[in-house]
This record gives sequence, C-alpha cells and structure tokens, in this order.
Amino acid sequence: MIQDLHESRPLIAGTQTPIELPFKENNKFQKFKHKNQTFFTAFILCSLSVLNVTDRFVVSSVLIDVQKFFNVDKSTAGLLQTAFLLCYMAFSPLNGYLGDRINRKYLLVFSLVLWISSTVAGSYIPADKFYLFVLCRCLFGVATASFETIAVPIIGDRFMNNQKLRNKILLIFCLGSPLGTGVSYLIGIVSKNAYPDDWRFSMRITPIYTLLVLIAVFVGYEEPVRELISIEQLDSTEEHFSITKHLYFTNVYLDN
Repeated sequence: MIQDLHESRPLIAGTQTPIELPFKENNKFQKFKHKNQTFFTAFILCSLSVLNVTDRFVVSSVLIDVQKFFNVDKSTAGLLQTAFLLCYMAFSPLNGYLGDRINRKYLLVFSLVLWISSTVAGSYIPADKFYLFVLCRCLFGVATASFETIAVPIIGDRFMNNQKLRNKILLIFCLGSPLGTGVSYLIGIVSKNAYPDDWRFSMRITPIYTLLVLIAVFVGYEEPVRELISIEQLDSTEEHFSITKHLYFTNVYLDN
C-alpha cells in the first residue's frame, strides 16, 4: 500500500523522483507556526536588522574608553571599523553564492552564532591583546555579511505573492539602520552611567536579545519557497563574468 502511494505521487519533470508532498500536521503549534510564518519571518529579520546595526556601532559609542583601555591612538582605534568593513566586503559575495544554493536557515543560524560569540568574546579581551579585539570585530563582519546577504532575498521569497506587504516589510527592515545606530549610542550612555569604569558592559546587552531571536529561528522559522530559477542560470560562468565586467566598468563613482 505504501508503495502504491509512493508511485501515485507526481514526479519531478524529467526524473523518476517523486515530489515531496506536505504531510498533515496534527500538532497545534505546527499549524499555528505555518499560519503565522509571515509574521515570524518579518519579526526575526526586522529585529536582527536593528540588533545588527546596534552591535556594529556600539563600539563607536564608547570609543574614547576603548582607546584608554587598550592604550591606542585614534588611528589604531579606527582599525576596528576598517577591519569590520573589509571582512564584510570580502565575505558578502561568498555568502550570497551560498545563499542561492543551500538552506538559508543554516546560514542564518551560523551568522547568529558567530555574531553572538564574537561580540561577547570581544567584551572579555584583556587590555594588552588589542589584536584579539580587532579579530573579534572581523568575525562580526563575517557574521554581518552572512546575515545581510540573505535577509532581503528571504523577505522577497516569503512575500512573493504580496508585493505591497513585501515593500512595507522591506521599509521596516531598512529602518533598522537609523534605529539601531540611535540605540547603540543610547546603550553607550546607559552602560557608562551604570558602569563608569567598564565600557565592556555595553557589548554584553544586545547578545542577550540576539540569543532570544536565535531561539525564535530554531522554533518558528521555516525556509520559504524560492523563486524558481534553474541551476544552469546560477552556475553560468560566462554570465557571472559578463556581470562582473559590466560593474567594473561602471563609472558611477568615478565621474566628477
């Protein structure tokens, strides 16, 4: 009987592989999760947008204290942001490539674990190990690249059939940048008042909320159906080269 059911299922075009049909779920939580998946996705990604920018600029909000703690000048302290941006820029294409080919939930979990670990670890670096603090900011840059390169495509796929709602969610997601910047400096002020002699407390606040979102990813997030595209289109080396060449010779940032 099981074999008959298996054979009666529709096959993937051009193959003998049956299409996996959704199973009937009796679990009330599972039904609730499926019904409210759009809310879960919007909540998770928009929350992470705010938290990411907050963690990105929280060091800048206490930069003078960082300089005094590590006994470095302004130029050396500026290396923190430079290191973050270089790693963010270097790993974004790789994460975008992986995001087109593997389950993006794995990338999201990886980015959150690395994000939380690098931020918390950075708050425990001793005063004579500034290079380790720079390394933590580099790892945070990798985590940010992994998150931001897949967040917008996930929103696009989740709200594929509702363009108006998708635009609203993208607007809220983008508001995370100015909102997160303001929150980061607010955290700097609050932590400075609460712990005047320890700036590192400012880096230990947002990881708590990021951990809660990570739990929400495990519990409530499901990978949305991707917009259909053939693997031949993804792996077209000639097309990749053509696009890269076009971008290289675009003079938008070069014209006076």
